[in-house]
Amino acid sequence: MNSNRYVLMGLLAAAGVSTGVSQAANWERCYFGGGASYVETSNQWTTTFIQGDALNDNAGSADGDDTALAMQFGCDVMLSDQWAFGLKLTGNNNTIEASHIYQTGTSPNNVISYKMDDMYAAIGRIGFTMGNQGLLYGQLGYMQTANYYSDFDAGQFTFDFSRNTHRKGVLIGIGYEHQMNELFSLYAEYNRVDLGDKSILLNDNTTFAIDDYTAKIDQDITLFNVGVNYRF
Repeated sequence: MNSNRYVLMGLLAAAGVSTGVSQAANWERCYFGGGASYVETSNQWTTTFIQGDALNDNAGSADGDDTALAMQFGCDVMLSDQWAFGLKLTGNNNTIEASHIYQTGTSPNNVISYKMDDMYAAIGRIGFTMGNQGLLYGQLGYMQTANYYSDFDAGQFTFDFSRNTHRKGVLIGIGYEHQMNELFSLYAEYNRVDLGDKSILLNDNTTFAIDDYTAKIDQDITLFNVGVNYRF
């Protein structure tokens, strides 16, 4: 009887279901995933130069948020029985808009606007296995965003300056992934991106011929991602 029991236990273990313990997940594969992304941005505008005058004029600040789709592709390798390392590329189609009145602007209708979209990142992650199916990981990467900035007042004399540009910043985050079976896993992440305070030379969209309007724009991003990965 004992020999039969041992044979049965060996067969169950080979099938990945040994006496109450599930087979350990295989993280050493590539994956393609998609899900939902909630993004918050904080934006601060300081005018630093206009018409030959150096300034430090705090125009104000505003926050924005948006929920949209996120995609990712990556591959993992096992460094040991419990540690995994991976690289991935991500993309978010969020469009985040924010605006506020220029605190000391040309009129009470003088509005500062921010818009951010086309968010792409290259990320490395290192994770520690949790039980048989989980991976708790930290990640560090580099993100690029497309941005639009505007200072506009449709008063008696239209004041209209704007600029399209790209911003780059360091991404740092933490996440958890749980393999449901050989093909699919669920993930959740929290990430922060510091875009820093960049000096932006704005374009004059009027006939004032002002070519030196410069603003220092400080921006940070917070991302919450949840989704499903397909592993192959």
